Amino acid sequence: MKNLKLELLLSDRACQIIDNFAFLMNLQVVFYSIDGQIVKRGRDENNCAYCKYVQEQIFSHRDCLELDLQKQKECREKQKTLIYQCHAGLTEVITPVAIYNNIVGYVIIGQFRMQNNPPPFIENEELAKLFMAQKYISFQELDHILEMFRTLLEYITEKELISAPADYRMLKLNSYIDKNLLNNITLKNAAKYMNCSVSGLSHYLQEKHNTTLKSLIRSKRIQYAEKMMKKHPELNLSEIAAMAGFNDSHYFSRVYHQLRGISPSDYRNRT
Repeated sequence: MKNLKLELLLSDRACQIIDNFAFLMNLQVVFYSIDGQIVKRGRDENNCAYCKYVQEQIFSHRDCLELDLQKQKECREKQKTLIYQCHAGLTEVITPVAIYNNIVGYVIIGQFRMQNNPPPFIENEELAKLFMAQKYISFQELDHILEMFRTLLEYITEKELISAPADYRMLKLNSYIDKNLLNNITLKNAAKYMNCSVSGLSHYLQEKHNTTLKSLIRSKRIQYAEKMMKKHPELNLSEIAAMAGFNDSHYFSRVYHQLRGISPSDYRNRT
């Protein structure tokens, strides 16, 4: 499925919440799409005088953009909030934005200083004054600010303050299956979670994705079994089957052969 840009998700209410947070904290809050494009900037202000000076006289704006992309990649790979210093010696925070456990963008919060002295590369008094004029945040204060922002993000996603396209129904369903992979997932329970009728869910899967709930579950269990076979070569196939939600190892082998064209043993021998 193609990545959907964050601009498709943020509602007016979500933007208002972000703007209020940025104003109260006196911080920049910038939302990026999954491909690194700016789609929302809280307070919508330009760079401060200190950053302009550094970009024009010491580093470059390109350096800042490359660091943003580098941290977005790291954030996506680690799937967690990162705290780091930019080239100018100011602190920034990047956190992933996830909808139904799928990262759809990032938020960078900054810039502020966490030290009481200018960085070593600053050699003139004018620039040192500009640096010291930046907002100071202690480690303890930062913890509280980030906790507040995480709560806001959770509110935005849980209340679905988003204009979610239809494809996100599949993301929501996949998330439900992933969380209940070892349980008995029924069409009735899945439909209840998706806030639709049983027939509605079946029709959606057939019309939009040419599949069934049973097929989705089997495919995900086979994928999980393959992951476990790689991770735990010491386990036998009966144990792997049980870990993936199959009560019968023979049924597991039959389903695996139907989907992959080879046996689980052959797959294990090839990896």
